Amino acid sequence: HYRDHIDQVLDYIDKNIIPKTPDGLYRIFQTPLPEEELSREKESARREFEDITKLINDDTKNSLLDTIKNNLLREPNLNIYWAGLSENEILRKIDRDYRNSYEINIALFLPKINEEISIIKKNIRKIINGNPKARNIVFVVSNREFGEQDYERLLEYIARKKVAYKHSFNEEAQNNEKYIDKLINIWIEKVEKDFVNILFRDKEEKITFSSIADKINKDYSKEIFTSGLENIEGLTKNRNLWTF
Repeated sequence: HYRDHIDQVLDYIDKNIIPKTPDGLYRIFQTPLPEEELSREKESARREFEDITKLINDDTKNSLLDTIKNNLLREPNLNIYWAGLSENEILRKIDRDYRNSYEINIALFLPKINEEISIIKKNIRKIINGNPKARNIVFVVSNREFGEQDYERLLEYIARKKVAYKHSFNEEAQNNEKYIDKLINIWIEKVEKDFVNILFRDKEEKITFSSIADKINKDYSKEIFTSGLENIEGLTKNRNLWTF
């Protein structure tokens, strides 16, 4: 029956004829742009935004970080990284971004594709075992990848935005700018509702994103700050004592 093939037909239209907007709608009217320029800009965007976290705007990034920060007892030093980083790249960022202090050091890794998750966890484990500084960092790896199909769609939006601006089609460019932000925001919302793997010293645990702060407060903070207030029974329950 033809109804059995509707999803296949819509998927074909999306990938080959009329790409959907991030809201899942087909935008029938869009400004015709030179295909050669679009192809060139798409490959340029692929190189420039291999690290997908570069496309997370400040408001979205701060909102994501605040979800963790607002429930921590200690002041955090919290950074977001792409889960596709190599072992050497992670080491360089650790050396640059973290210091031993009264802060809780947290590194949050977001994957572009699913395959990056297992690789980044292996690299983090090597770093923890071989770098004393890394033993006082809480490494968090999201289980929610951006996805290959959405990444290709994202590159298309970036290319259309750049080419549209070049040819003074400002409305088309602004529409694609909105699509870029929307696609990223949808992903971050899914990250916040999904699971993460926390790697800390010799431990690895799978928990929900929303429970990261609670896990750090109850367990990891005590191990890092062995003489801190968090090791006095009952003090972690009184947030007023932790107000800076």
